[in-house]
Amino acid sequence: MLSKCCLCIDLKTGTLILASLGAVLNFCNAWRISGLSSEQLGTVYSAMAFYYLAIGFICATGFVGVLKNKINYVKLFAYYYWFHLLLGLTLSIVFSVLAFHYDRDICQKVIEQPDIDIDFDACMKIYLRTVSSMVVLLGLTCLIELHFCLAIWAYYQNLRSEFSNLVPATHNIYYSPIPAYVVIPPPAYDSIPGANSDEKTSSK
Repeated sequence: MLSKCCLCIDLKTGTLILASLGAVLNFCNAWRISGLSSEQLGTVYSAMAFYYLAIGFICATGFVGVLKNKINYVKLFAYYYWFHLLLGLTLSIVFSVLAFHYDRDICQKVIEQPDIDIDFDACMKIYLRTVSSMVVLLGLTCLIELHFCLAIWAYYQNLRSEFSNLVPATHNIYYSPIPAYVVIPPPAYDSIPGANSDEKTSSK
């Protein structure tokens, strides 16, 4: 488990920075996309704006959770970052596969443009060089996101262990049936014959 974020920042500060940056960037993306208008892509733009807005609120929730030690808020932000990492990794793999699969088709479309003076072999070299650089960049981005995700998860685990130490252990109390007690009166003592007559004689 990580003890530092970026090898020099403590986990709480790193999580706070990531949550604040995530909230600002996602809110800005939601505002920017909501301003776009298109008859054909209006529904897509609305869905993307709603997605970025929801992610922005999750990041803001994580920011508040780090500031006020709200473990449930930090948990939500930590689980979101795992989802964010898996989504980015999946899209990177899909992009890499499709980019190399349709390389010839794309170059064929490019050389058919009348205003582009390039042959097929030159287009393939430029395309493969560009796509390879993008795939390497996507891989480095995924590794950085993985480090951030592990740092946030480590902070959440530390916070959960602190809360578990603060909460007192609960003990289960089991009640067993107790038989009812029977109260037995003390035995009655019989009077001794002649004792009463002796007491009366002595009193006289």
